[in-house]
Amino acid sequence: MNILKFVYHLKDLNIETEIAQNDHSLLFQGTLATNGESIMIKKLLGFEQPDLAETFKQVISQYMKLDHETIVPFIGYVDMLDDDPPSEFLITSNMRNTSLDVIIDMQKQGKCLEWWDSTRKFIFIYGIAYSLYFFHQNNAIHQNLKTSNVLIGDDRKPKLTDFQMPSLYPIQKIKKMKKKGFDFFGARNHHRKKIFR
Repeated sequence: MNILKFVYHLKDLNIETEIAQNDHSLLFQGTLATNGESIMIKKLLGFEQPDLAETFKQVISQYMKLDHETIVPFIGYVDMLDDDPPSEFLITSNMRNTSLDVIIDMQKQGKCLEWWDSTRKFIFIYGIAYSLYFFHQNNAIHQNLKTSNVLIGDDRKPKLTDFQMPSLYPIQKIKKMKKKGFDFFGARNHHRKKIFR
């Protein structure tokens, strides 16, 4: 695998809108300078800790291998360890069709979406299970599966995101962020919900 194709520089990114932040990260929407592709840019902090950089390398090696139709596409990363303070940037495709937890909330409020029918729910059940099967076949674990980390692709099929992040920042040590209704991993912050009734 050509690792260099995943290495980017800040000049390659158009960072546009800050979506969320907390003690450990900043999340932005933006585009690639080369082709205008819509992306999510996650600036990860706290790399003064010597072991964190090594853990990040392990996480990136997983991202590079996990290319699947049910996973939000990984585009690359920016290494800023020589900065003061040091940081890393994680770049993924931008899924603009919201997340499963938002759909569930809308349904609870009586705002029914025409396409969110029994067939679509089955597609989501199958898609999530298929994605987890792919993870396990590749000796990987999502570590933070919840409805806010199930995004919706342009084809209205599930795309899992934010896997392996707890390896960098153990969940029990994270103070949940409150800004704009997002949690640490950039997904909308809701309590755990039942996916289907």
